[in-house]
Amino acid sequence: MIYLHTMLWVFVVLFAIIGAFRGSSRELLVTIALLITLFTLDLLGMTRFFRETLTTMEGGLPLFWVRTILMTILTMAGYQIPRENAIMKDRMVGSIKLDKITGFIVGGINGYMIFGSIWYFLHAANYPGLALLNPAEGPIAELNTRAINFIQFLPPAWLQGTVLYIGVGLLVIFILVMVV
Repeated sequence: MIYLHTMLWVFVVLFAIIGAFRGSSRELLVTIALLITLFTLDLLGMTRFFRETLTTMEGGLPLFWVRTILMTILTMAGYQIPRENAIMKDRMVGSIKLDKITGFIVGGINGYMIFGSIWYFLHAANYPGLALLNPAEGPIAELNTRAINFIQFLPPAWLQGTVLYIGVGLLVIFILVMVV
């Protein structure tokens, strides 16, 4: 058995290593895709169908799958950028070492956003299909408490509403500056 907060850090390190190999410009495109995903999910959350229908069906399981599938599709689209698309790379890369270091950092942020979002969606749906142990005492209870307290730091918990809209606005400005 492995804890979810341990899996989060495993994925952060894994995506950071992937980011170091890919470079910062390509990882920023994935970050853009992830912000667009969270923005889309926030907008869809305002619709009556999402807010009322999907959250009440089977304890929120359909809503979990819709969110996770949308996150997966847009993340995969962000990672499938062709090598020939070097619009941002030409403007961003100063040295190869700096590109690898910033790729490592941005890749770690992407791993945090991907797995953190899916963990948040699992938590919102009360962990469907997972046989979770929730002992009330002992060392595992402390780990469970730490994991539950960490939910507030996951991307969908704080990256919503005004903060998300400001982020998307800055994202549009960033894209305009890089492309034009």
